[in-house]
Amino acid sequence: MSQLEKAYLNKVIASFDPTVYPRVFEPYERGDVGPGFGAFNPETKLYDFAPEGQKFKEYFKEKTGGLDLNISSTEPGVLSTRGQDPGGYFISRGPGGATDPVNRNVYMNPDNQENFFIAAHEAGHAKDPFLAKDIKHYPTEERSPTDFLNNYININHAARRSMIAETEAQRAAIESMKALGIPSGADQGDPWFKGYPASAIDKELLKVREMVTAPTRPKSLFPETFSRFQQQGTIPTYFAPYEPSSPVQREIDLTDARTKKVLNLALDQTYGNKEQQILDNTQKYINDRLGY
Repeated sequence: MSQLEKAYLNKVIASFDPTVYPRVFEPYERGDVGPGFGAFNPETKLYDFAPEGQKFKEYFKEKTGGLDLNISSTEPGVLSTRGQDPGGYFISRGPGGATDPVNRNVYMNPDNQENFFIAAHEAGHAKDPFLAKDIKHYPTEERSPTDFLNNYININHAARRSMIAETEAQRAAIESMKALGIPSGADQGDPWFKGYPASAIDKELLKVREMVTAPTRPKSLFPETFSRFQQQGTIPTYFAPYEPSSPVQREIDLTDARTKKVLNLALDQTYGNKEQQILDNTQKYINDRLGY
């Protein structure tokens, strides 16, 4: 492969960065973020709610029919598996999860322990009935990259399901803070407000492009790598039978097989139309739910 061909292929792959919203690189001036939610007591290690946080705790209990909201520190090792420095998280399964009849446990990063919006966002997850449901999706037969794309976005929990859950948590945070008369303008005006739930789709679209243009692996590796897709539908042998690490590795194998797949995908109008439909539908959902 000539240097010109390599340069062109790299340019094509570098363009594989579909986004729901345009990227915003300018720093955002947050200004006044309102009252704090609380803080971990250095002696007891327990979370002490600030007056406004206690008011929210009581509001949460009233709106959920008596569920207690508990704040715990993030567990060791969990942060590294949940992306870059998350402010907090909610585990939907197990004690304190989406089906616990008594408690809802929210985990806060000590670096953001006082952030009211983050706490309200995670509490939004904690009362979201969607997280307790077993969502069924029946995949179509995969005869093309477009079929695989459609199945992956709908089946993979990190794609559409995650986008919806994060959008609803953003909405819950704004509405609960508004009901309590607590300002949320600095967070609501941040491009991150809509960009965060949209990023679930951005990342998975890029991941699918990486998968469908990767060279096929030897058959000897199929049993090991196919096991990762047991809960995500089927995958034909002409697609790369592995899921790239996250974030997706940008180094690629510039083989003739990869070149052909990249160029074919770039020229596949059906695939492009399906991807644009996913982007448009995502933006419409987020704008409808967060278009205050």
